[in-house]
Amino acid sequence: FYILDGDARDDVGKIVAATPTYTKNDRAKVIAQNLHPVTHPYYTAYEPLRMLCLGILQHKKLSYGGDDDNQIAGILFDGASLWEEYLNDLLKRNCEGKLVHPNNRTHTDRQYLFDKDESDSSRTIYPDFLWGLSEDKFYAKAVLDAKYKPLDDKGLDRNDAYQMLAYMLRFDSKRGYLIYPQKYNDKNGLYSKKYDLYRDRNIFIQTIGLHIPQTAKEGKYEHFCSEMQKAEEDFIKRLRDCL
Repeated sequence: FYILDGDARDDVGKIVAATPTYTKNDRAKVIAQNLHPVTHPYYTAYEPLRMLCLGILQHKKLSYGGDDDNQIAGILFDGASLWEEYLNDLLKRNCEGKLVHPNNRTHTDRQYLFDKDESDSSRTIYPDFLWGLSEDKFYAKAVLDAKYKPLDDKGLDRNDAYQMLAYMLRFDSKRGYLIYPQKYNDKNGLYSKKYDLYRDRNIFIQTIGLHIPQTAKEGKYEHFCSEMQKAEEDFIKRLRDCL
């Protein structure tokens, strides 16, 4: 299984930004030029790659069963999106309607970084979660970001810090929280680190881990669910204490 994490999503965004001249007509032209199988003996080894690339460009989906002769070597899914939606469900069940979840996939609750001008360069943004968003959407008490990557050892990434500070500036928020899946450390317990702004300690970004059980007693799924429920309750309590 291959997981598309937050870094991969950022890379995809950079590719899109670096190819502003891309058009669907160009894609159709590339597809038409590569519909015929590779027959030259020197290049036949690339035939599976040609078929894979065509499948991606044509947005073909693979399904289990059926008469398709193509073999599935793995399943690609967006782990970062799955983590974000899981947190959305968990937080909304415990935040009593105080949470807004802008979603760039459904384009719901979209926000804007700049005022609109004649060129409409307002730049749409989708912070993962906004806590206590005002009715005019000018202010938020806190900005929360879901990160599907470990932060225990590496700490706060520079790009993550810049993104969070931009969102916090936009919503005049003094608090930002990065929520990530965390492996329990028997020595240090549940790790959390606070990063105070250099000139103002009232403005900060804090990492908060949600402990993910690593083993299940006797391999039983029920035990994992029980441990996961305890981890969720502990996480919600620690987050509420911060908010």
